[in-house]
Amino acid sequence: MALLGLMYFLAPKNTKTTDNSTDTVATTSTDTAKPVTVTSGGTTSTTASKTTITIANGTFTPQILTIKKGTTVTWVNKDSVVRTIVADNLGPTSPPLKYGATYSYKFGNPGIYGYRFSTDQATRGTIIVQQP
Repeated sequence: MALLGLMYFLAPKNTKTTDNSTDTVATTSTDTAKPVTVTSGGTTSTTASKTTITIANGTFTPQILTIKKGTTVTWVNKDSVVRTIVADNLGPTSPPLKYGATYSYKFGNPGIYGYRFSTDQATRGTIIVQQP
């Protein structure tokens, strides 16, 4: 039985799993050259060197993002309202972004970075930066 389990984990696979009970979608690949993104309950983790956060309907998607040090995050405004991103402390602070505009920030230090809209204290996002 243990050998069967070991063979399962060693076999090449590229799977997509959906668990509707928790709205979880996980995409994995055994090819380590490709980025892996895992989303669970509104939190996204990625191994990509670049990733995107979408601004739409007055929210950030994903709201919580875990990345590796050195990753560049790009925010894309899909709202009809001009949006400005401001950091809680040190971190991303954008110019005003019209519909379709983007803002990118490269995270060089590990830590937890909170951000929000300049006009809305309640709409928040968090980026967790980890060592590679």
